[in-house]
Parts: sequence; C-alpha cells; structure tokens
Amino acid sequence: YQALPQFRGEASLRTWLCRIAHNLSVTRLGKRDRQPEEQILDEVATPPSIADLESEIERREFAGIVHACVDRLPEHFRTALTLYYLNEIRYEEIAEITGLPLGTVKAHIHRGRLRLKELVLAAINSEGVAAK
Repeated sequence: YQALPQFRGEASLRTWLCRIAHNLSVTRLGKRDRQPEEQILDEVATPPSIADLESEIERREFAGIVHACVDRLPEHFRTALTLYYLNEIRYEEIAEITGLPLGTVKAHIHRGRLRLKELVLAAINSEGVAAK
C-alpha cells in the first residue's frame, strides 16, 4: 500500500502487485538459506479406515517428494511453475511480473515441468515409493 501512489496503470493492479511480491521474494530468498517448509497436518473429525490412512500417507509422501523436487529446481523454473500452477497466473502476466519475454516464460514452464518430472521419478525410484 505504501507504493500505491507509484502505480501508473500500465499493467493490471494484480500484475503490479505480483511483481512487487516477486521482487520481495527474490530479495528475501537471497538473504537466507532455503529451508523446507513444515507441513501442517489436517485434523480429521472421524477416524479414517486403514485403507484411507494408507492412501493419505502415500499422498503426503508423494507431495513431500514433489515439494522437495520443486525446491531443487533452478530459481527461474521454480518461479515460473509456481506462478503458473499454484497461483494460476497466465503466461502473459507471468511475463509482466518477471520482466521476461513471453516465449521465455513458456520455455521455462515447459522445461521446468520436464525437469520436475525427471527429479520426481528419480526420487521415487531411489526411495522406493510406489508411483500411481
């Protein structure tokens, strides 16, 4: 809100705010070592069945593997994939936020997805986790 007077309206407010958040994130990540985030377990109202528990454990194991693999991606791939898949931001807006050409954004998402797949498959094979 402090920088709101600097908003010129050349891009959407959402894109402008995402650009600010992106810049702050890059600055913050550069100042500290990356540490895996703690996962918060959901509380269950009713006791689940054994099959439900096994399925949930497998799902959480897989999510942990994916999260760890995303953290291992180069920053440009990680940023592009996070903005596209987690924040559901369109290619064009990602280009505005990151200051990259549209083709570069598309390439980062494509190559990042391929690299993430390689990392996840390697992690699953090395840890012996059943892939579904």
